[in-house]
Amino acid sequence: MERAARPAGDHERARGRAGRHDLLLGQRVRAAGEAVDVDASGTIYTGSIGTVNAYDPDGTLKWSFTEPPGGQGIMAGPTVGPDGNIYVVTDQGGLGAFSLTPQGDLRWNVPGFWDLEGRGESPVAMGSDRFYFAESSSTVPECPHASGMLAAVSFDGDVLWCVGLTNPSRPRVAPNGNVYVSNADSEIRAYTPDGSLAWFFDLPQVNSTVVGPSAGVGSQAYAFQVLNYLWAVGADGSQLWEALVPEGNALH
Repeated sequence: MERAARPAGDHERARGRAGRHDLLLGQRVRAAGEAVDVDASGTIYTGSIGTVNAYDPDGTLKWSFTEPPGGQGIMAGPTVGPDGNIYVVTDQGGLGAFSLTPQGDLRWNVPGFWDLEGRGESPVAMGSDRFYFAESSSTVPECPHASGMLAAVSFDGDVLWCVGLTNPSRPRVAPNGNVYVSNADSEIRAYTPDGSLAWFFDLPQVNSTVVGPSAGVGSQAYAFQVLNYLWAVGADGSQLWEALVPEGNALH
């Protein structure tokens, strides 16, 4: 079943003793763990509810940062950016999108993002000078989308752009710098760093379950649909191949 990409212009629509905790790197941290990341110095960062924790390489708690009362917890991050700072997004009533120094000091925050879908336990998608995340809605003036959005925020805390998407997936940044996301219309979409729609690819069964996309080393996009078809899409949005999961091995 060969399917062609459509150009953008065609469519706009921690068992703990005091100060010490067990860490399960690469897995969920005990209790309400979110993403886990490690910086160049070996410091390990993880989140729990509305708190970001930093650990020395030997597991000693280095510092904790807790957002003010009223927030509903971490949705994405903490993730170490290429600049060495830490980036987090928390739910309605909290700090929103914010950044910490490696010492645990708040650099800035942009309140008003919220997400009824709950995309915790995921890293923040990093670009070279900005980060990306998907939300259900917001009260941020730059992002007046009620049914979902993909947002880009600079490492200095400026909201660069938002595009409306219904039930967007967690974004992935490809090696070519484009951002890949799927939506409720069973599309894989690619956005350039400036927020322009580069291309989109229609998966065949509209409104069906889509897992992904993920980005390959050649900026290919990969996604599962209906949990039994794997699709590969090139960096230009053209179909590379599709594969049917062998009978008896499909996910249900």
